[in-house]
Order: sequence, then C-alpha cells, then structure tokens
Amino acid sequence: MITTLDTIKGQKFLVSTLIATGFGILFFNFINEQTALLFTDLMFVFTSGSVAVLSIIVVIQNRLEGYHGKAWALFSSAVIFWFIAEVIWTLYQQVYKIDPWPSEADFFWLVGYPLFFGFLMYYQRPVHKSITKKMVVSSTLISISILVPLLYVSYDENLRLNEFENLLGLSYPILNAFVLIPLLIGVFLFFKGKVNFMWILMSLGMISFIVSDNWFFLTTLNESYHPGHPLDLLYIWGYVLFSFGLYDHMKIFHTKTIFHKLDQN
Repeated sequence: MITTLDTIKGQKFLVSTLIATGFGILFFNFINEQTALLFTDLMFVFTSGSVAVLSIIVVIQNRLEGYHGKAWALFSSAVIFWFIAEVIWTLYQQVYKIDPWPSEADFFWLVGYPLFFGFLMYYQRPVHKSITKKMVVSSTLISISILVPLLYVSYDENLRLNEFENLLGLSYPILNAFVLIPLLIGVFLFFKGKVNFMWILMSLGMISFIVSDNWFFLTTLNESYHPGHPLDLLYIWGYVLFSFGLYDHMKIFHTKTIFHKLDQN
C-alpha cells in the first residue's frame, strides 16, 4: 500500500533530483562550454532513455486495455521517438562534430507531439463529462496568446533563418499550441480532483518541454543559443518529471493489482 510517508519521500526525492540536475548543468557551465555540452548530451540520452524504458513497462502493465491502455501506448511511442532524437542529436554533436539543428532528429521530435496529443485525449476520455466549456475556452485562449507573439517575432526576424529553418522552427510552437490545450484542461481537472498526482507530474513535464521549445526558437532567431545553454535544463527537468510520473503510476498500478488479488481470494 502507498502511504502518505511514501508520497512525501517521493516528492522530496523528486525535488532533490531537480535541484541536483540544475546544479550539475550550472557547475559544468562554469568549467567550460565543451564540458557542459558533454554533460547535457549525456543527461538527455540517459533521462529520455529512462522515460522510454519506464513507459514500455507501463504499457505492458496496462496491456492496451481501455482508454488508459491506449493512452500509455501513445505516450510510450512519443517518448521512444524523442529518445531516438536525443541519440541522433548527441551523435551529431559528440561524434560527428556537426551542428545538429536542423537534422533528422527534428523529424523524430515533431512526430512525438501528435502522439503526445493523442495520449492526452485518450487519458482524459474517462472524465470527459467533467470538462466544461469554460476550461476549453480558457485553455484555447492561453494557448493562442502564447503562439501569436511567437509567430509575430518569427515574421519580424525571419531574415536570420532561411525559409526551411524558419518553417521548421515554427513547427514546434505551433504543435505545442495544440498540445497545450488538452494539457491545461488536464491541469484544471487535477485541481478539481478528477485526476491524480501522476497527471500533474506528466503535465508539468510537458509544460517544461513547451517552455524550452519556445525559448529555443527565440534564442535561435537572435542567434544566442549555444549547446549546453541553461535552457537545456528545462528539457532535462521535463524528462525527470515524466520519469517520476511514470514511477508513481507504476506504484498505484501495483497497489491496485494487490488489492484485486486479495478480493479474488
């Protein structure tokens, strides 16, 4: 059984992990840019790989049963694509010594967003009656209010990038805008008590990705981004939050399985 003490310990460990990764990136940035680059690349591969492995375990546990089973299959597919993207990105930087943007990694990242959108839609399906028009309108307006300034800045500064790079860069905030709508609806549902703590961890993880994507796009436009940039920390935090969310779900699943077996006996 999952006790309150277990939950508190898990939350403290999560906070400690986030702080540790933050200090790690800051520390290696103080040493030199190349060391920071190596550290962040390794962290990207390790954290995204951990999420991919945990997600596969969750899929096996749920066996594609019901809306949640299908939701986890979509989530697992998304993070596997993102793991492949992180590996490609790291190979470009650490082995081939080539600028990884744009590259094949972008294909795998972009494919992951519609899959994550599907995960959100399927996971919320059982509680769809709790979703109000006010939630939908509020989430949509927030998403649009974030997207429009980015589109304007892109139009205003597009001479810094060629047409393909500009279109590719814009693909991220546009896809993020679609993902953000059900994501914010999920946050509203959490505060109404309709979804569990795991959901808020997954939501915060994706919000961290969205902030990072938009920040990356802006820093690319003004040519201030460099590998090992502090914004990379938000991507790593996103993967960390995903990992803890998946682990929390696995504990809940394990507890429910135990009670189900006791009921059968």
